Amino acid sequence: MKVRLFRGFTLVELLVVIAIIGALIALLLPAVQMAREAARRMQCANKLKQLALASHNFHDINQRFPRTIRDPLWVALKHSSIGDSATTTVMRYNFFVSLLPFIEQQSIHSEISGLCRSGQSRTSYSADWYPRSDSTNDVTISTGTIRNPFLADIPTLKCPSDDNAKKSSEDALGITSYFGSRGDAYVAWDSTNGRGIFRVGIDIGMESITDGTSNSVFFSESLVSEADQTDQNSKSGLALFLPATGKPSECAVYRGPGGTIQTVNGGGRKGWRWGDGPTVFCMFNTMLPPNSVSCSFYSSSPSNTNNGACIVTATSNHPGGVNIALSDASIRFISDTIDCGSQTTSHLNTPEKGNSPFGIWGGLGTIGCGDQSL
Repeated sequence: MKVRLFRGFTLVELLVVIAIIGALIALLLPAVQMAREAARRMQCANKLKQLALASHNFHDINQRFPRTIRDPLWVALKHSSIGDSATTTVMRYNFFVSLLPFIEQQSIHSEISGLCRSGQSRTSYSADWYPRSDSTNDVTISTGTIRNPFLADIPTLKCPSDDNAKKSSEDALGITSYFGSRGDAYVAWDSTNGRGIFRVGIDIGMESITDGTSNSVFFSESLVSEADQTDQNSKSGLALFLPATGKPSECAVYRGPGGTIQTVNGGGRKGWRWGDGPTVFCMFNTMLPPNSVSCSFYSSSPSNTNNGACIVTATSNHPGGVNIALSDASIRFISDTIDCGSQTTSHLNTPEKGNSPFGIWGGLGTIGCGDQSL
């Protein structure tokens, strides 16, 4: 005799129904996850588009793109006691600081420029509001204290697929998932060498992009590091680049089993200072293929010419590649398998002209070298 349990179903029939439902859910979940990631990838692409258009709007007003370090807009606001070294205060402000009014962050821009002007007139110059100072959350001014504006959380700079970017930055400087192009060279962080669109102390305008705006990259993604500087994920962490010769192949070997980093560089956190100019915080290189490891040569000796030099790789959590914004403000998805040429070429100090040794990907990082296009 069959026992009817629920609406006339037998136990066996209920188990079959449950098994079918379970199988349908198992089939549906990956599709839902893929749809969600597709939506996040589109949101990420839209944010890159905003940054590219913001750069164009800046160019319309200033007849140039913003510099990554020593931008005249901020140099003009330096305190009289500050020299021209890129290591000091306003000299370090990167392109994101200059682009704030064009990404609906005028209030933060006004606050920073107001602090600069206040600092100009003060006998005792306080630098607690450096983009590189995460030792305090407060800025001391004549009327009291205010919150350090570089701690601001700016949604436009955070990719929805970047898990570390979603974490609170309440007690640290603001973070960014988006990086400007440093080009195809491995150079010290404050070096004027480089063939990307964002330069240290050099003005680049539309007329400089002789490779064509559709063949020169503006911005890309690169996953933010974990907060504790011991991130072992090869796509978000930073490896200690001991050879320091500038060969991408010597960086690539630090990617261990399962996408881990063999030797972590504790000298910096990738993407953890949206307003600071050094490469590790806001710049990427078109050397290693997308979603490869990133490396930094870290030395406490300021006399070392490669101090702070990095190979920061474009990385993302999107399957198979990364989003980039080209200089014409179009968005492309670049596959991990894009041609990257010779990975054993040392590229420490590059001439202004000449094709990139790193194939199509390297050529995208240059703006006037006559490289082949996508």
